[in-house]
Amino acid sequence: MCHKSAYRFRRSEANPRQIGRRAKDHLSQPGRRRPIDPVQAETLVQQFLSACRDGDVASLMTVLAEDSTLMSDGGGRVRAALRPIQGAERIARFLFGIQKNVPGNAEFRLENFNGGKGILVVSPGIPISVLTFSVTGGQIAGIYIISNPDKLQHLNHP
Repeated sequence: MCHKSAYRFRRSEANPRQIGRRAKDHLSQPGRRRPIDPVQAETLVQQFLSACRDGDVASLMTVLAEDSTLMSDGGGRVRAALRPIQGAERIARFLFGIQKNVPGNAEFRLENFNGGKGILVVSPGIPISVLTFSVTGGQIAGIYIISNPDKLQHLNHP
């Protein structure tokens, strides 16, 4: 049986300074998270959506960072990628491959999710997916697709 007292950490006075210095160095590295211009992020999401709708691989590749990652959550109730998809080319192939599963009457709406622009996919009036994005260095670095109906039921859109 473990007790809380068994997990005491001894730190020198220099330790917090070292942690602070490392954090500052980490944040100052290029490509690290910084506050994102909401207008730029919205423009990238709109360009992403247009490229996907038009089947324009070249345009999609310009908005995706080369080392971007896509993750999806189907909650075991709908099909989703089991592992993260790494790299702009693989993400583009995946996205164009799953487009055939999107109902023809689906609407794609730009909405605010988690403080940023995302895409809500609705068919007929029922949310079927939400795509959220992380942006780094003027490109989309991460895409998170939520298709789990349990996580979408609170979105009540006519």
